[in-house]
Amino acid sequence: MRRGLLLIASVVIALGTLELAIRVFDLFAEERVATRVKDRPGAAEPDPPGRFLLHPFLGYAGNPAYERGMIKEAGLSRTFPDEPSAYYLRNSRINAHGFPSEHPDYAADTDGFHVGIFGGSVAEQLATVGGEALIAEIERRAPDLRGRVRVFNAAIGAYKQPQQLIALALLTLQGVRFDAIVNLDGFNEVALSSSDAAARYNPLFPSRLQYLLMLNLGRDASSARTIERYAEVIRTRREASEWRAAANRGPLARSELARSVLGRAVLHLESRATRLEHELQKEASPPPSLAAYEPACLRDPEDGCWDLIADVWERSSLQMAAIAGQLGARYVHVLQPNQYDEGSKTLSDREREIAYAPETDWPAGVRRGYPLLRARIPGMLARGAAVHDLSQLFAGVTEDIYIDKCCHYNLRGTNALATAIADRILRTEAAPTAGAR
Repeated sequence: MRRGLLLIASVVIALGTLELAIRVFDLFAEERVATRVKDRPGAAEPDPPGRFLLHPFLGYAGNPAYERGMIKEAGLSRTFPDEPSAYYLRNSRINAHGFPSEHPDYAADTDGFHVGIFGGSVAEQLATVGGEALIAEIERRAPDLRGRVRVFNAAIGAYKQPQQLIALALLTLQGVRFDAIVNLDGFNEVALSSSDAAARYNPLFPSRLQYLLMLNLGRDASSARTIERYAEVIRTRREASEWRAAANRGPLARSELARSVLGRAVLHLESRATRLEHELQKEASPPPSLAAYEPACLRDPEDGCWDLIADVWERSSLQMAAIAGQLGARYVHVLQPNQYDEGSKTLSDREREIAYAPETDWPAGVRRGYPLLRARIPGMLARGAAVHDLSQLFAGVTEDIYIDKCCHYNLRGTNALATAIADRILRTEAAPTAGAR
């Protein structure tokens, strides 16, 4: 009996010591945060709706039924591990237009100085995370705009031209007013489009990794095998939600040790679901209706469609500038910084560990594509588009900026880019005459 009690006491002391150590030294932070994601309140269905919906013009857009702000806290904490996750939840719900934003309906806001942000996930991050820094810098330099600046996000992850152009046209057709239009892009155009072309998929179309799986799952032609594998993705995510819910029930909710253990299971399941979904995305094939629109460059495996990629980027920007001119708005096109652009930043040890994978396809696209885009800028400037090459913005920065192996920045980098873009907005003159609004 005594031996049994001693064993129980030893276990209790050991667990208590672990609990105390986790709290004092903030151990297993990522695992613990993963258990604190909240489910959507009042959801009638067992699974939350998907984040994206097929869109008839943009390919895909955000789903307003998806309460992103309620279920992304863990992901945001992992994206910005050194900064409070709550900061990034304020502007993250999907609005009526299908974009993450704090503004429910851009067309309903008729007052103020409206800044539209267009592009992919880096632009989305600029609008939703760096929006406050952008507003603060504009209002600091232009006091007459104080309290009047609004940031309207029209960017979503993996968007690439001509999606920005189409988004701008659609929003203006819906009566949305812009005083400044910011097109922040470059990486997706060269990285995703070149990868698409290598897979014999038209780079003019939305990114195949995001679009084709959604398209195939929405068609009767989806194979049983594809449906079964996607069901496995859903089951894996549901299992992660169940473990997360368990960590928030009863006495476990008060134990950081329990959160650490259960959080590890949640992260493992989420990682597995993401890997399975990526495999499905890579295997998705375009239906005949898409394959029929095949540019000649896809028939030459050595071509790479680089001329087409650069043409679409240039022409789309010029068309956006033309729309801005009709609106009497300022147009600012920015070539975004990227860690794979040679000489753009000396990476820190941490960045090389978490944000550098030079052997993959996307870095090769940047190394080949960025020089081609830069070569187009003088001609674009000559035709009236205010294009700014900010790819060297972090060239003299030694601190950590990049947070993943793709292209995204921490808060320091996001705010630095926001400040630089605010400067370009204020230095750009609006079109002399306003057209239809």
